[in-house]
Amino acid sequence: MCEEWRNFQNFAKWFEKNYKNEIMEKWQLDKDILVKRNKVYSPETCAFVPREINCLFTKTTKVRGNLPIGVTKEYNKFRAQSCSNKKRYLGTFTTPEEAFQSYKKSKEIYIKEIADKWKGLISEQVYEAMYNYKVEIND
Repeated sequence: MCEEWRNFQNFAKWFEKNYKNEIMEKWQLDKDILVKRNKVYSPETCAFVPREINCLFTKTTKVRGNLPIGVTKEYNKFRAQSCSNKKRYLGTFTTPEEAFQSYKKSKEIYIKEIADKWKGLISEQVYEAMYNYKVEIND
């Protein structure tokens, strides 16, 4: 947490300015959509987002091991699958990099679809960050 927010009154002012209860009930405070890989909660890095959006950026490093995101090993081949609202098989490839490229393309399209779905409700900053988001092999 940034030093400014260690004073609850400062956080409360930011919260009142940014949280619209009639729209954002059950939304989540996110710290790493506006600034990729961010670890600090601050006024510059945080935004309220629906759970559907926050889940798009959840990492599963422990589950996948050393393989790129979206890739699993299947015998001596590599399988790509995306997680939109359900797991979707994207194909089997000879290298993990090829499988990752298929996942990357699918995931980036899906993030844009969800951004469009929530446009007008999420902040313009969140919308732009989602549209410009690039999935990287080390995510």
